[in-house]
Amino acid sequence: MRNRYCKYILGGLLMLLTGCFNAEQLSIDYMLPAEISFPSALRRVAIVNNMPFVNADSALISERHERFKGGGERTVKFHHGNAIYAAEALAETIADENFFDEVVICDSALRYQDTILRESALTQTEVEELTEALDVDFLISIENVLVKSTRQVIYYWRAGFQGLVTASVYPTIKVYLPGRRTAMTTLTCNDSIDWDQMTYDGSRVLEGLINDADMVKEASDFAGTLPVKQLLPTWRKSNRVIFTNGSTTMRDAYHYVREEEWEKAITLWEQLYNSEKKPKKRLWAAYNLALGHEMLDNIEASLEWIIRAEQLAKEVDKRTAEQDVRLGNTLSYSLLTHRYKAELEQRKTQLPRLKAQMSRFTEGN
Repeated sequence: MRNRYCKYILGGLLMLLTGCFNAEQLSIDYMLPAEISFPSALRRVAIVNNMPFVNADSALISERHERFKGGGERTVKFHHGNAIYAAEALAETIADENFFDEVVICDSALRYQDTILRESALTQTEVEELTEALDVDFLISIENVLVKSTRQVIYYWRAGFQGLVTASVYPTIKVYLPGRRTAMTTLTCNDSIDWDQMTYDGSRVLEGLINDADMVKEASDFAGTLPVKQLLPTWRKSNRVIFTNGSTTMRDAYHYVREEEWEKAITLWEQLYNSEKKPKKRLWAAYNLALGHEMLDNIEASLEWIIRAEQLAKEVDKRTAEQDVRLGNTLSYSLLTHRYKAELEQRKTQLPRLKAQMSRFTEGN
């Protein structure tokens, strides 16, 4: 049965040159804990807009024009983001994760009357009034959204001209709890999105690209999705290898993997590891056992098996180097097992925090 923190997709076959066997690649997704942990009692949240109102005329902060090596040119601008779009995107993204019981939004600027653009944290009184009025346990506030845009033309010999717009976004949010004099935490993050087109007419290459007004809207919407990676547990995609051939037992175990019966596959791999004399086949079994236990969220057992696999890998790689150099092997078992062990060690340190954050779904059951 697939567990709560890990899921996978079987990929294509990999032909490994250290023998005539096949291995399957798995695309595995596992959960990472959020940077901050919310008490399980916090179940209703409101997303609020704590940025001053910015109209289209005052959104541009600064602008400069640059030329770079090769004859290209670019325009760099800094803009105030649109907090309404950012707040709506943040609320929608958090709601989609189903982490909290209720997500409400107050996207009207709380500082609409401000005449000077400034960062101003919510007071304790404002937090308490808002949480009571919105009937929520705490607030997540959009404090600032900065957008840096770069609009440039790049020439490629024989390929023509590329018009490129890149928007780097820098949102700042605060988390407020009633009863506290200051924000619980302040989070900042950054990322970028871009738009481009190719043409042979350098004088018209920028005409079809997104305009500044639409760019700021889309960039602000994108900015609102970014803090979720820090606020809530998220999925990380990684690749694994599973050894599928070499004996009848390995093939039978792989059949159980395809049926998602990891316990039965583990039983067969243990039998093979204990009965097999060849180091390479014991290595395959040990590596698969590490993977099997990871899929069952038993990271301790997974680490034990990958350590055994790593020890066998050193022996197998040494024999390969001495006896089979002419094959030009591209697979290093030592490198494969070392990288896997490093990722498992990272998961081990993160798992207690993840379980604590996800405990809100099991409390009272």
